[in-house]
Amino acid sequence: MRFEPFIISNQTNEKVIVRMIPASSDMLRQTMEPPVWQTDWTSDYLSDPKIQKYAVLAEYDELVALGAYFPVQNGAVYVYIVYIESSPENNPVLTHSKDRKYSGIGELMMAFGIKLPIDLGGNGDILFEAKTDALKEHYIRDFGAIPVGTVQSGGPVRLLICDESAARIFTKYLSE
Repeated sequence: MRFEPFIISNQTNEKVIVRMIPASSDMLRQTMEPPVWQTDWTSDYLSDPKIQKYAVLAEYDELVALGAYFPVQNGAVYVYIVYIESSPENNPVLTHSKDRKYSGIGELMMAFGIKLPIDLGGNGDILFEAKTDALKEHYIRDFGAIPVGTVQSGGPVRLLICDESAARIFTKYLSE
């Protein structure tokens, strides 16, 4: 079995096989060119060399999404998802759902986060924060995430995806 990343074309409702590769500095700089992304991926925060950055590329090397992952090996192996973001034309915050070119990007980014600790010998546990209450509810309802507290009082809710929930998401992207 191998990991085969895909997203869904909203025009045809068919799978689009994509590539997930380490993000280059040119890809990160693209986020500051029109159409500008929500986040500056060249910021000091995301430039930390310990953070692994990956790009999702569709046909013709179209940059569809970026993900920032921090593998942790401290007694347990898991990945902390620092940040994930879809390109402006696929970002539900910037574009109405009906106008987006692709869907399923967020789930793919979570599945890739699950893959990273599996590759390191872990169970596929991922930890991340929900930026909004609506996202928190989406992650709990649709991905089986478990709230595990907040980093600071009143801050974003930290969530964990593990065990059967992680397996369900990950196996969706496995093929023979």
